[in-house]
Amino acid sequence: MATDAVRVLLLAEEGEARDAYVRELTGLKVLFDLIASPDELHERLFNTHYNGLLVDVPTMIRSTSKEKQRVNQALEWFPALKVLYNPQYGGVRGMHAGGTVSDNLSLADFVRDECARFPARSLRLAIRAEIICNVLLLARPDQPAKEAERSVTVNLSEHGCFVVTVNDWLAGGRVWLEFLEFGGIGVIEAKVRWQRPWGESMRLPGFGASFPSPSPAQCEALRSRL
Repeated sequence: MATDAVRVLLLAEEGEARDAYVRELTGLKVLFDLIASPDELHERLFNTHYNGLLVDVPTMIRSTSKEKQRVNQALEWFPALKVLYNPQYGGVRGMHAGGTVSDNLSLADFVRDECARFPARSLRLAIRAEIICNVLLLARPDQPAKEAERSVTVNLSEHGCFVVTVNDWLAGGRVWLEFLEFGGIGVIEAKVRWQRPWGESMRLPGFGASFPSPSPAQCEALRSRL
């Protein structure tokens, strides 16, 4: 997909930082929509198809806890990049959810390597059901099952899931999932979108993952389970 066919949603309060993001996106010839508050997030995501999300870190920090939760839920369903603007230290800098500023991922790389390869979707297509499945977590598709980490999902959709784990699976990395309930369809490749570490909240630790390119048989198995 060419970058001029990519559409992203930018969450950033009005100001110098937002103006800088707009300049970069315009230079990349990317379609984009702007919102200033998390309150607008779900309405946009339900009614428009996007290839990715951009979230301004200071805007996120100034949000309420309920608004932060709303944003973090959205980060599970789309390629997402948290962005910062500092004209004295490199201008616009990006990081994946769960990453650090030192990752310094550029908007151009994010758009080209993630958004352009991700089929645009709305939240209407990405809502997950609370379904528990037994899964094996594999670091590579040919890893023996006896070496895999045993886990479960707590939700599932055609596009991804949340997997319970106390181990580190870094945002942006790949993992292969073998669903024990889905015999005969092979392992499903997944991309880790964000991670919730053990001990940092009163919620289950683990990671949110998306399925970038499931096979037709795997899609049918997911639909049947849903």
